[in-house]
Amino acid sequence: MLTKITLPEGLTSLGNLVFRMSGLTEIVIPSTVSLIGDSAFNFCEDLTRAVIMSGVTEIKSAVFASTDLKELYIPKSVTVIGSYVIDELVDGLTVYYEGTESERALISFGEDNGVIQNAKWEYSFSPDSLE
Repeated sequence: MLTKITLPEGLTSLGNLVFRMSGLTEIVIPSTVSLIGDSAFNFCEDLTRAVIMSGVTEIKSAVFASTDLKELYIPKSVTVIGSYVIDELVDGLTVYYEGTESERALISFGEDNGVIQNAKWEYSFSPDSLE
């Protein structure tokens, strides 16, 4: 079962359902990716950490639905987060956001994103320090 993968630089998008039910526990999405497709990590029930590097502008719907995320790193390049990105309340989820709280307010959230919006948010982290 696939538990960890290093995505190559140069990859520009992650398609719909690309890693669905894959068994991943951690993912780092490179800075060359601009779009994460619908349900890309849906039902990766052991996924606890997702690092999205600067460059991603859109996270489509249900990307992290039915996962066990504890850490989600979002760069300030993200301007759109689709509906139902995380569909269950994950105990202890922390969202690390590269920008400030006022920059977060500029993100366009799709419907039913209470889980991610109500999670604990930490601000001004540098995603490059995580590589």
